[in-house]
Amino acid sequence: MKKNFILILLSAAAILFSACTAEISITMNKDGNLDIAFSGAAGNALQQMFSSVSGGDSFEFDAESIRYELSRNGFSDVKVTPRANSGLTISMSEKTGQSVLFTSGIISVSGNSMTVSLDAKKMKDFYSSTDEDIVAFLDLFLAPVFNDERMTAAEYIEILSSFYGQEAAGEISQSFIKIRLTDAAGNSRTTEIPLAELLTLNENIIIRN
Repeated sequence: MKKNFILILLSAAAILFSACTAEISITMNKDGNLDIAFSGAAGNALQQMFSSVSGGDSFEFDAESIRYELSRNGFSDVKVTPRANSGLTISMSEKTGQSVLFTSGIISVSGNSMTVSLDAKKMKDFYSSTDEDIVAFLDLFLAPVFNDERMTAAEYIEILSSFYGQEAAGEISQSFIKIRLTDAAGNSRTTEIPLAELLTLNENIIIRN
């Protein structure tokens, strides 16, 4: 079970950290449950990086394994659909407040509103405590936030360019994480976070709705 869940986390991280625009939508229902939808697709240069970690000639998703493991780890009504060009769409519900989204402190709920909180400590704590396979994947990004380093997003992109080439650095520099929160009353707020800013994270990111 542990190994399978590690592969799922690698898959999710690959899309989250490499899609030109990865979209995460979190909707609170009137009963307090959350509906979560995720979609994204990796760029060509970064697909090659991921293939080197996964040990294959190409980077592919096992949709059924992802669905099964997410279902065993705090999510329900899970649907996973692979898309063209190493893309992936996931929809699921969080009904218990016991998934990693809550236990990590990334999501908190107060009444009918939600808060998403990202800071350098949460990112570093995850990196320090996670499995060595995930660490090996995350290390590909040379991300300052995982190594107690401080640098600007522009400085980070320059380092990536010198290490991986302009194509891979360009894909990361143009990548965004789009987070949409919708409360129980139907009020929505959408925030776009540049990937380079997330991987340097010089300022805490707090999104409330």
